[in-house]
Amino acid sequence: MPAFLLRHWFLIGLVLVIALAALLPGIGAPGGPLWPELTVHLAVAGAFLISGMTLPLARLREAAGQVRLHLYIQLFCFVLIPALVWSALPLLAWLGASPALAQGFVVLACLPTTIASCVIFTRAAGGNEAGALCNSVLGNVIGLVVTPALLLLLLDTHGEAPITSVLGQLSLEVLLPLVVGQAIRLFAREHTAVFERVRQVPSMLLLFLIFCVFCATFSAHMPDGAGRDIAIAGIGGAVLHLGLLALSWWLAGWRLFGFTRGDRIAALLCSTQKTIALGVPMLSILYGHHPQLAWLTLPLICYHPLQLVISGVLAGRLRRSA
Repeated sequence: MPAFLLRHWFLIGLVLVIALAALLPGIGAPGGPLWPELTVHLAVAGAFLISGMTLPLARLREAAGQVRLHLYIQLFCFVLIPALVWSALPLLAWLGASPALAQGFVVLACLPTTIASCVIFTRAAGGNEAGALCNSVLGNVIGLVVTPALLLLLLDTHGEAPITSVLGQLSLEVLLPLVVGQAIRLFAREHTAVFERVRQVPSMLLLFLIFCVFCATFSAHMPDGAGRDIAIAGIGGAVLHLGLLALSWWLAGWRLFGFTRGDRIAALLCSTQKTIALGVPMLSILYGHHPQLAWLTLPLICYHPLQLVISGVLAGRLRRSA
């Protein structure tokens, strides 16, 4: 039991913070004792500062020249998935999804791949770990600009602030801390073991962000059709992820790409995952005062644990079938 709790502590924490937000929404709501108007921004910056300190960029050199793999993953993430989800908006409306939930699915589709889990699962599956790491970093840097631009294109909105303001805030709270974290790592190379001890802190800060997001929604009122939206988010997230996995594995097997088995595994796991670590902070910046911010975040909240569970099962099967 302790081993299970340690292995799945983030997913357990995710459930607990949402439940706590439902019970005591005033704690993390705007004007509450946690002072989210300031602490949310500090948490975002702190998470990416530590991510920068723990990111081994030197390992990217060996994979930097795999252009076909990079193009495949980034185009799948930022072109194919957003196009598929945007085309499914009429279906979501027909199913009775609220406009906020439908927008949340589009936001999910426009996010880059995960920062860490795609690399971990690629390694566990016997895939091209260096290629996965390269695309994880590349995708999350590209996403700082591409994700807001895609939302502007697909939803005719970029949140509640001008695009220049959004990019400025993302640069200040995400990109700058990443660069500073890398600089600290560079100048303290002999102490990198210390950085590994704080690797889980960004995940803890992410739970704080999710808590504040749901506190803000629950302190106002539950939107009409909340139960239906939760069901659509859960089932829709599972169908979307399984469909993307099947599509990506099939496409990555085309001779046109010339992928090795290791490349194909990296392509599968990196192209279909979506980052909650960048997604929640970006939603907080883009839609900071939206009354249904939690519902915009709900598809990502449902998709995240699903992709972890499914990728864990897949990784074991792929390694055994090698």
